[in-house]
Parts: sequence; structure tokens; C-alpha cells
Amino acid sequence: MNRPKILKDIVHARTKHLIDMLEDIKMTLMERIIVKRAIMQAFEDDACPEMRSKLEKEKEEARNCFLVPSETVFQVKHKLDSLVVDLNQDKYTCRK
Repeated sequence: MNRPKILKDIVHARTKHLIDMLEDIKMTLMERIIVKRAIMQAFEDDACPEMRSKLEKEKEEARNCFLVPSETVFQVKHKLDSLVVDLNQDKYTCRK
């Protein structure tokens, strides 16, 4: 079975006495946090690549929308759908 490194470390730590086991688990988690922080700092953006990709797809789709403004209430038409956005009450009929 191919387990992630963190699970292997935790399974190995379970064979030790309680204090040693907890210390090993703490060290493993601290190392994982450092690695994840380094990965996130490598991004030039606030969003990870997967979320950036989804955001770019949504932006492309938003170009097909037609907006009808009225003070703080907007009607957004997209293909056959029609959605209402009320900025004062933070209500959106699209549920996103």
C-alpha cells in the first residue's frame, strides 16, 4: 500500500511510548506546515494555480453576460438565464 509520508511517520510513531509518539507526531506536523508554507510562498498570486484556473474560466464566462443596472439592484442576463443581484441586502439569486 502506498501511503503518504505523514501517515507513514505517524504509523511509525505509534510504536513508541506516549510522550515520544506525541513528540514525533508534533515534529512531523511542523515539517508539513513548513513545506506547505514554502509551496504557498512560491506562488506569485494569492490563489493557487487550480483556483486561478477556475477563476479564469469564470471570467471568460462572465464576458457572455449582459448587465441591466438599477441603483443598487442589477439584473444579469446570461444566455437563457436571468439573475438578480441586490448589493444593499447582499442577495443573489444565483446562489454563488
